[in-house]
Amino acid sequence: MNEEHDLARFGLTPELAIAFQSSAADGLRLGRVGAQFRGGYVLYTEQGDLAATAPGRMRKEPGGLPAVGDWVTFELLAEGKGVVRAILPRSSKLSRAQRDLN
Repeated sequence: MNEEHDLARFGLTPELAIAFQSSAADGLRLGRVGAQFRGGYVLYTEQGDLAATAPGRMRKEPGGLPAVGDWVTFELLAEGKGVVRAILPRSSKLSRAQRDLN
């Protein structure tokens, strides 16, 4: 990992910090999705940028897979990579309008 990040600089609010507290008690960490690639994600964390993946089962969950800008909880693996475990509640949504092609 590289230089540390102040997560408030990335938009961490008191409400998100409170939402994260129960996950912290379970040993998970907090990060914000900074980039998404076919094989995974870059998370901004207090310890710096971190490469991470998300389990395929998340596709079937109501929130789906993480997107850039999402706050997530993750587990830090021994090899220094992360695995996303949950997406914290989203406060906004960006979506494309559906066009009627008929």
